[in-house]
Amino acid sequence: MNPREAESQRQHHEQVLAELEVVITLLDEWDVDHPKAACRLIASRRYGRYLGTN
Repeated sequence: MNPREAESQRQHHEQVLAELEVVITLLDEWDVDHPKAACRLIASRRYGRYLGTN
């Protein structure tokens, strides 16, 4: 992987993690069932790779 691509991927990962942090924070405010919302996040192609089921 070349340095430009590595930097681009690093920035993308940081952006996705920042978005995910906001989504998780807002989970309490959503008018949905938490376990179902969490399952949707875990199944998400965008966020799922950053989450686990511990």
